[in-house]
Amino acid sequence: MPIGQRQFYVRRLKDPRLGAIDADFAQIGLPDYALLCGRTLARAFADAIASCSTAYADQTTADWRAFYVAIKALRIYARIAKSVKKYPKNF
Repeated sequence: MPIGQRQFYVRRLKDPRLGAIDADFAQIGLPDYALLCGRTLARAFADAIASCSTAYADQTTADWRAFYVAIKALRIYARIAKSVKKYPKNF
């Protein structure tokens, strides 16, 4: 199926195991199944966000330490703003 300059292949997935799902299950069990799927997806998303946030914080800390060491070693020049009393200790 062409859309603009790109070609796409669209396929309908038909799982033979889903043939056992009848109308009663669709009315009674499907909402519960959808809820479980949603919870699983939300938990996976939360784990991914937490992992990414932790990695981002670690990288920011490492960057700040490298910046601070470069200033102390006089490899780069920096001056303290008047609003800042001193550099943080033990960083």
